[in-house]
Amino acid sequence: MGPSRIAGLMKDNGYRAKIEITVEDGVNNYTIVSGAGGSDFWIQFYDCTDMAENCEKMRFYVGYNFEGERPDAKMLLDTLNVWNFERFSKAFMDPEDHPFIEFTVISSHGISDANFI
Repeated sequence: MGPSRIAGLMKDNGYRAKIEITVEDGVNNYTIVSGAGGSDFWIQFYDCTDMAENCEKMRFYVGYNFEGERPDAKMLLDTLNVWNFERFSKAFMDPEDHPFIEFTVISSHGISDANFI
C-alpha cells in the first residue's frame, strides 16, 4: 500500500489527506497530513517501490502542544511510560517536552481497506 491509495481511502471515508513529498539524500519521502478528533496526525511511508505504490511500512504519529499551564514533567513522563507498557505504540517527549505517540505498521503483505479504516 502506498500514499496514493491510503490518501484515497481516507478521503473516501471523510478524512482530509494531503500527500507531501520531501527529498532527503536523493530519496523521496512521502507523508500524509491529516487529522481526527481535533488533532493533526501524519503517516510516513518507508521502503517504497513502484513509484511509491508499494511501501513496506507506514508510521503514524501525532504530537501535542500544551496551551496554558504545562503538566508536571515527571507526571507526564510517568503517564507516557505506562502508555508504553500497555500499548503497541510508542509514546515519547520531543526536545521541547511535547508528547508524541508513534505507531509503525508493517504493510508489505497488504492490509485490507476495511482494516485500515
